Parts: sequence; C-alpha cells; structure tokens
Amino acid sequence: MTLDGYRARYAQYTSDPALQSMHARCPWMLITDDHEVDNNYAGLVSENEGESVEQVRLRRAAAYQAWYEHQPVRVPRASSWSDLVQMRRIDWGQMARVHLLDGRQYRSDQACDDGDRDVPCGEWADPKRTMLGDAQEKWLSEGLATSKQHWQVLANQVMLAPFDRTPGEKRNFHMDKWSGYPAATERLLDSIASRAANRTITISGDIHSSWVNELHRGFARDDQPIVGAEFVATSISSGGDGSERSFVNDAQRRENPHLKWQNNRRGYFVCRFEEQACTAEYRTMSYVGKPGAPVETPSKWRVEHQRPGITAV
Repeated sequence: MTLDGYRARYAQYTSDPALQSMHARCPWMLITDDHEVDNNYAGLVSENEGESVEQVRLRRAAAYQAWYEHQPVRVPRASSWSDLVQMRRIDWGQMARVHLLDGRQYRSDQACDDGDRDVPCGEWADPKRTMLGDAQEKWLSEGLATSKQHWQVLANQVMLAPFDRTPGEKRNFHMDKWSGYPAATERLLDSIASRAANRTITISGDIHSSWVNELHRGFARDDQPIVGAEFVATSISSGGDGSERSFVNDAQRRENPHLKWQNNRRGYFVCRFEEQACTAEYRTMSYVGKPGAPVETPSKWRVEHQRPGITAV
C-alpha cells in the first residue's frame, strides 16, 4: 500500500540470482500490469471494496514510483507519480516496431463485477468502455499507420483473442481480459486490419499459461478475416510445476477454432523476426520447484509476413 512496502517487495524479488543474471544478459522492454499495483485494478478502481479513488491514486503513485526506481525503463519522470506515462515505442532497426501498451491506467472498470460472466451483461457491450483510453487508442492507431518497420509488435498485458468458455449458444468470457471490452477490441482489430494486417504480432501474458491464437477482425467471430497473430507467454514460476494437460476441453476447442495451442507448464517463448516470417518457439520445464529441469520445446509456430494464419512448424 505504501512506497516503503513496494520498495521492500522489489528488494526481495531483485535479490534472486537468476533474475539478476537475466538482467545482466539481456536488454529488457518493460511495461506494468495489475500486480505492480493491485490485482485486477482498473484506472482508479481497486479490487478492494471500500478503497476510495484518492486512496487508489496514492497507492498507484507509490507503486509506479517504486517500479520506475527498480526497473530498467526509459520513460519521462512524471510530475505526478500516479499519472506516470508508460506507453512508448521502441524501434528495432527497420525490422520491427514495438508498441508497449498500458492496459491498466486508462481502462474502464471491469463489467459485471469482474470474473467469468455470461454475456451480454451489464455495461459489457457499451461502446464508450475502453481498455487503453481514447488518447492511447489514437496514439497506437497513428503509430501503426505511420510506421515504416517491417513488423508491428504489440507488447500487451492481457489476452486479446476471445475465449468462450461455454460451448453452444451461450457465451462466457472473462471480464478482465480484452474479451471484457468487446467494443474496444473491435476498434483495435479494425485498426490492425486497416493499417498493418498480417504483419502485426501481439505478445501477451497475465494468464499463467501458454496460448497461440489467430486474430480475426470481428470480435469472437471466426468467419471474419484473419488480421494478426497472438502469442501468450506463461508464467516463470507462478502456479508451481503446472501440467502438460490443457484445461481447454474438446468442446471448448471447437467453440474457439482460432485457438491453435494451449499449455499449462511454466516457461517462456522465443520470438524470431525475419523478413519473410516470424517464428515463436515455446520453451517449457516439467518442474520449477527445484533447480535443474531440462528445457523442452513442445511447440513451434510460424507467421508469414502479410499472409493470414499461423502454422505449426
């Protein structure tokens, strides 16, 4: 809740020798999600009932300041820590432009009290609801339109592709992900389709499991054209050893044909961008409760530049 509290948490995490080794070996492009502040927070709305807007503003200021102090980021220091501007672009030569998105600070509150919900419900479909905020939506759209880079990469917090958990006529989506913001999702997919179709790769996380999704122009409509690809990274340690078995059953797979692969192990993936194609290799470990697990590559995928679809390699 306080600056000292957040600083102590970063001191604990950054004492991990493996994390220190990673920071020494690799350049990092970092953006916050919910747990840098509070689980599933949205704008100035906390997950905790009874926490006022002013309390959330103070907490967010402490969290953003501690993040800025402890992480290798190049963003302008804010006049007000609670309004730290994190969205930015990083160009990797002429090969790729990375758009780092802030999907927490400007979003509307989750609809229908958050969680998994049958839709439509409450304000779920309200076109005024936003994930990125009006200014960031415009910034991203203009960036996609004007970029000369070969690939466009969206560094994005929560899964963009919808996942309908209920087979049949009913639809059930998670309200904290993009599926909880259908109008905002439509606007983003329209922008990708008209400005950078099939040369846009979305890299997402949050869900503590691995996913490979084709992105269609219409929200939750696989009869619409494919306009991009999404690779979702699992967690490194959260959730323990995990399991090889997917929690997606056969009926759900038929309901979500844009989902190409899902896995519940811990690990990461490696994305390679080249002129002709982007490839993603998923690396998983059979256990993380102790050191020494061998690294496996259970799945590898390829997206060809300006050609729709994802193919297994």
